[in-house]
Amino acid sequence: MGLRINNQVYRNTELDKFITFFYGELDTAVHTLTYCNAGHNFPLLIRKSGEVRELSEGGLILGMIPGVVYETVSVSIIPHDCIVLFTDGITEAMDSTQEEFGENRLKDYSQKHLDSPATQLIDGIIEAVKNFSATEIQADDMTMIVIKRVG
Repeated sequence: MGLRINNQVYRNTELDKFITFFYGELDTAVHTLTYCNAGHNFPLLIRKSGEVRELSEGGLILGMIPGVVYETVSVSIIPHDCIVLFTDGITEAMDSTQEEFGENRLKDYSQKHLDSPATQLIDGIIEAVKNFSATEIQADDMTMIVIKRVG
């Protein structure tokens, strides 16, 4: 799939344009997430034990080079796991000193609030980013998806 989409983007966009892409299929019967990542921020897999793993497998952003083959990877989702997918508007939100919210704050917040329902986790992260950036205007979108396995 990544190859076909990459070639389409390459043929149909200007050379200085690109797209990040994350595609995932969640199989609730066998509790796996199979995904393909093309230059998107690495989603976080947070285990009940507190372990945080970046789902870092992936390839180049779409549209840079034709013919790129994108790896598909599967990861097991065990009870109480949480997957946090996000755009760079979350981690690159800046405060008045031009410091970014960053992935460490996102990881820390997600770990500390792992037991919260998915919607509360999203709302809490967005609120934490807003509190961090205070009155600074953010130019990028802030998009998140949280997937939790409850049992």
